[in-house]
Amino acid sequence: MSEEEQKAVREQNELTRIERQELCDKITTRISKIKRDFLGAPIRKAIKEIAEGKEVTACEIPYRPFEKYWIVSPKADQMTIIFSVHFELEADQALARVMLLEFPGAMRKV
Repeated sequence: MSEEEQKAVREQNELTRIERQELCDKITTRISKIKRDFLGAPIRKAIKEIAEGKEVTACEIPYRPFEKYWIVSPKADQMTIIFSVHFELEADQALARVMLLEFPGAMRKV
């Protein structure tokens, strides 16, 4: 193969690599959004129900081994999302406890 042919092949291979990378990026982006869309579907449904004036049905969504979130509607035009959080390390639990104790005081100052 002549040097010009080799250069043409290299250029074509580089273009192919770039196209392949762009295609892979698109596919991985779509796949990564599946979890977001799947876990967010109940929230979107509740928002639509509130917008239509319907009663929101409370539901529980497990999204990690020891964590869940709940969608509840205290009033017809309101929605509350409650998250449970699991800290395995004792230091993380202590830090979270301190933050929760300080939260009401910080809200009063705001």
